[in-house]
Amino acid sequence: MRKTSLGPHAVGILGGSFNPVHIGHVRLAEEVQRRCAFDPLLIIPTKCPPHKPPYEVSDEHRLALVRLAFESVPDTRVSTFELESEGPSYAIRTIENFTRQYAGRPIYFILGTDAFNDLPSWYAFPDVMEACSFVVVARAGWDSMDADSDRSKLSRRLAKLVAAGLLKPLDSNAGGEPSPFQRVFATRSGTRICILDVDLHEVSSTEVRLRLQLGENVTGLVPPNVERYLKSVGVYATGKT
Repeated sequence: MRKTSLGPHAVGILGGSFNPVHIGHVRLAEEVQRRCAFDPLLIIPTKCPPHKPPYEVSDEHRLALVRLAFESVPDTRVSTFELESEGPSYAIRTIENFTRQYAGRPIYFILGTDAFNDLPSWYAFPDVMEACSFVVVARAGWDSMDADSDRSKLSRRLAKLVAAGLLKPLDSNAGGEPSPFQRVFATRSGTRICILDVDLHEVSSTEVRLRLQLGENVTGLVPPNVERYLKSVGVYATGKT
């Protein structure tokens, strides 16, 4: 992997429900690793949020599928921290845990534009935004002139955070090393908010679940080893857990 301005020992955190994991998740992790070279990139399945209906399958099946899906992505490590933790899966608890575990190393929390746009509603905001750096993955080619596009919403959210004094724009190439990011902002604590444009794969877990529940083919929507597991165990099929 190429050296970037993140440094040689930056740690990435990629969390999600992965219900189920699909090819889009894997392609995202591959692209993030190609561009950012995290060492490691932690893949963290979340527990079911207390305000939502329970997942269709057990944590054990979701975890097994995640391990299969990411086994070929360089320098990734699946963590059961949130699955084994008591209480809600608050991001700041996860960040603080891995900040202690990887003391002295930069931590980057990876999320999409929709999640970042909702960041002010997160538990312990703005502390959570200042607890580590963030990589905000934006879909390359989105129309920034469309007021309803996620890219436009992202620009408005960033502008509001800057106006509130919570962020300061930086030169993305400062420091002399090549940067994978299109835009970079500094928080008051000195952590970074980094915008990464990526050609995302158009797949949704909802689509995969529906196909499985209807007994339809999911070839090309999930990695081959994940598809074999789904077929052999029958998870997500009607009545299976």
